[in-house]
Amino acid sequence: MTDYLFFILLGTGAGAIIAAFGLGLVVTYQGSGLVNFGYGAMATWSGYVYADLRQGAYPFPIPGLPDRYHFGEDVGIWWAFALSLLTAALMGLLVYQLVFRPLYRAPALAKVVASIGLVIVFTALIERRFEDNAGLRVDAILPREPVTIMDGVTVPRDGLWLVFIVLLITAAVWASSRYTRLGLATKAAAGNEKGAVLLGYSPQRLAQSSFILASLIGALVVILASPMIQLSSAVFTFGYLIPALGAALIGGFTRVWPT
Repeated sequence: MTDYLFFILLGTGAGAIIAAFGLGLVVTYQGSGLVNFGYGAMATWSGYVYADLRQGAYPFPIPGLPDRYHFGEDVGIWWAFALSLLTAALMGLLVYQLVFRPLYRAPALAKVVASIGLVIVFTALIERRFEDNAGLRVDAILPREPVTIMDGVTVPRDGLWLVFIVLLITAAVWASSRYTRLGLATKAAAGNEKGAVLLGYSPQRLAQSSFILASLIGALVVILASPMIQLSSAVFTFGYLIPALGAALIGGFTRVWPT
């Protein structure tokens, strides 16, 4: 029994990543009706931005620009955090405006193909911008000291901290969708677009907001988890997104807590 408990607790960090990705997929679907298969790849790029900033550089994703801007030294944890989250928010905005908004009235299959295209684009971008250090590790952000749960069960506490943070984010998203006008309008638009328009809300702006929020959730969790798991173009893009899709499916892409 002790062994089972040890491995369950040891896997809490991975479980928290899956839960957060599932939450991001639910938020995106609630606001736009889209299942974004490129979600993990987008979050991975934000994790690489944070890691590169801790090494003193900011990578540019746009072809034709220099690979990165060099600050000369580590910008520090708070500036790296802020710039990475700002990048994630801008990326969510641009992905919706440039990729999914033009496909607003397109068949569902076209949107699926577009989201898979995002996977290819961001994976290739990471491999080009970080070809010399595709597997990055950053200094610990969350406390990592071992904690003893009971005799014979001692685990690092960063995974437990990550679970706690994801639960807080989940509670905030749930409360927002249930008790705020914006959250209620987003749910209403997903179920009845014409009704939301009559109430004065733009379904496109609600969808855009959901993309930005989901991008921030994914980026935050990848940044916090990056000291535990070596960054690569595939780990978060596929390894955690696929079980997250299953979790979101269990929640019907609408319910936060079951997901």
